[in-house]
Amino acid sequence: MQQLDGAGLEPVRLHPEIAAFFAGMSGLRPPMEERPALDVRSLMDGFALRDMPPRPDDVDVEDHWGEFPGRRIRLRIYKPKGAVGPLPVMLYFHGGGWVIGNVDTHDRYVCELTRASGVAYLAVDYRLAPEHPYPACIHDAYEALRWVHAKAAELGLDPDRIGVSGDSAGGQLSAACTLLSRDRGGPPLAFQLLIYPLTDDDFSRASYHRWSGLLLTTPYMKWLWRQWMGGDVRPDDVLATPLRADLTGLPPAYVVTCEFDILRDEGELYALKLMDAGVATTLRRVPGMTHPFFRAMSVSPYVRREIAEMGHQIRRHLVAT
Repeated sequence: MQQLDGAGLEPVRLHPEIAAFFAGMSGLRPPMEERPALDVRSLMDGFALRDMPPRPDDVDVEDHWGEFPGRRIRLRIYKPKGAVGPLPVMLYFHGGGWVIGNVDTHDRYVCELTRASGVAYLAVDYRLAPEHPYPACIHDAYEALRWVHAKAAELGLDPDRIGVSGDSAGGQLSAACTLLSRDRGGPPLAFQLLIYPLTDDDFSRASYHRWSGLLLTTPYMKWLWRQWMGGDVRPDDVLATPLRADLTGLPPAYVVTCEFDILRDEGELYALKLMDAGVATTLRRVPGMTHPFFRAMSVSPYVRREIAEMGHQIRRHLVAT
């Protein structure tokens, strides 16, 4: 099947399941950046929730609240039903360009990762831009890591087997957490799962030129960065742009990119830089997929196979240790 839209792009061959799913995403076409941020959030969140299937009955879910300096953050814990602790735990930071999304819009994704991995998950309802610009969500992400490490025993979790994960902007937050964990002496992290992560603000890379218009566009990505940063990114803002950071001493990584995604190049460059820094890293480019293929989980066996592999990687690093 050919590209969905984006005149002037070279032809692409999307996997039929993902192409059919995204062809029905009416109302989510560009130019999203011409709308107010809160309107974009409402539209995108509404779409994510519209057709979300019910939770599976083999996952237990419980909301908690993290009392952090000056704010109160919702933290949602997922556990396989009947699992006996202390369980390894993965944090999950949702995607949405730091502007949209919440723990509800990504609830079913985290359920499926919990089922695929057999470990516990903690989804973080971090603060969003433009109301709370950089670095608010990074502070929330790191405080959530500290919270789960401190409360692990009472929650039935293992403080020595913690990982971070997220899609898109959530992948960027995961990468930032690994840097803070290293530089601030913990809490220790055993694994990072980065799903088509944002790692830089360079819009000149080839994947931006080749795939802009296939759901994500270059103007929209620039708009998201402006909403979050409130201006230009400084060269030393490595928590915002982890591709620029020193990556030595970070936990093992599984990095997932999509064949037809404008974020592909920065995600793969990040994986290669992790490898060059001596970090045990696996890079998986998913053929025929575009950003954000997680949305097609409920209708695509192909996507569910990718989630199963993510679960395998989590078990490999957190369970078999």
